[in-house]
Amino acid sequence: MDMAQNGPMVDAIHSRYGAGPLKVANSSESDSSWDVLYPLSDFLETFQFPLAPAPLASDFTYPKPTIEHTELETINGIRRLKFKFDFTGLVWPVLAFEAEVVSWSFDFAPPAERKRHHLKIVASVDEPIVHFEMDVKTTDPIEIHYSALDLNQMVPGTASRRGPDMPMSKFLIEFDEWASEKWDGSLDIVCCGTVAGVVTI
Repeated sequence: MDMAQNGPMVDAIHSRYGAGPLKVANSSESDSSWDVLYPLSDFLETFQFPLAPAPLASDFTYPKPTIEHTELETINGIRRLKFKFDFTGLVWPVLAFEAEVVSWSFDFAPPAERKRHHLKIVASVDEPIVHFEMDVKTTDPIEIHYSALDLNQMVPGTASRRGPDMPMSKFLIEFDEWASEKWDGSLDIVCCGTVAGVVTI
């Protein structure tokens, strides 16, 4: 985003919805806040501020991926890992972790050094379960950051018909209506509720 041109727009959004200070939040590969946009995130100027959405109903739960792993015998400092991911209710999932991968399920070799990996998982609404294997040169725990879009809370798209009463849907639908009116429909706005977390294996 070009702040010289769009600064007033960012300020207007922050003025209406901000529950704390606005800051420039240019992403890096080690910052998982923008993994759902990687690698496009490297080319965007991004901003962050806290929100104050309506409180959640006591019985509301966000969709959450199920991540199961089996650890085979560690040989010469190489951990052999098998994973089963269940992304039911989520789309465009991303896994990010730092490791030296010796081999994995893809049909191409991994980079030959320790680095941060971003895996775009090929899951779909009809096929949400994905299996993955990799051998990693380490005996230490590995932090796997996951993030994905909530299928029911995407604006425009699913929110109005699949999740109109969900907290982020309500917030994003109202934002979309306000922004469309304020800027006379000149913006192509895409908003999504995102689920994120960390699993240590």
